[in-house]
Amino acid sequence: MGASVVAVDGSARMLSEAREQMSSEYAGQVNWIQSDVQSIDALKNGAFDGVLCSSVVEYLDRPDALLQEVARILSPGGLLVISLPPTLSVVRVLQKGFRAFMSMFGKDKFTYLSVSRLEISPRAIDRLLQEAGFSVIRSTGFDPILPTALLRLVRPSLLIVEARKLDRS
Repeated sequence: MGASVVAVDGSARMLSEAREQMSSEYAGQVNWIQSDVQSIDALKNGAFDGVLCSSVVEYLDRPDALLQEVARILSPGGLLVISLPPTLSVVRVLQKGFRAFMSMFGKDKFTYLSVSRLEISPRAIDRLLQEAGFSVIRSTGFDPILPTALLRLVRPSLLIVEARKLDRS
């Protein structure tokens, strides 16, 4: 495999689901850690060359704490790939409206929106990452519903941001 993989989540259920989805051939090669991702005591400073945070930040009260923790565990020059929901995402705005409408009939649609705490502008994303010690390499829009060509005109459901940890020694 050539890499050490650590999966961290605050939910034992999410870790269990991830294990079940992974091929048994690789599941034993992953170190599974249940922990608050804003403070992962089990991981050493500078121990990782890369970190992937997919659908994490929007569920936290303090995204800056997560980014500080990622900066702590990444080696200088390490790569962070993170997904964040931008403000004014067309699909997300429509989902919120539909959720509110359906709630009048006792239906709970797009449940994740009830716990999603963050939507952030692209400028604020860059600022948040810079404050945590990262340099943004690239930001790419992703939307599972809208065609790629339309993403030139409207905000996607997610921004996938690649950033490198600055060497501050």
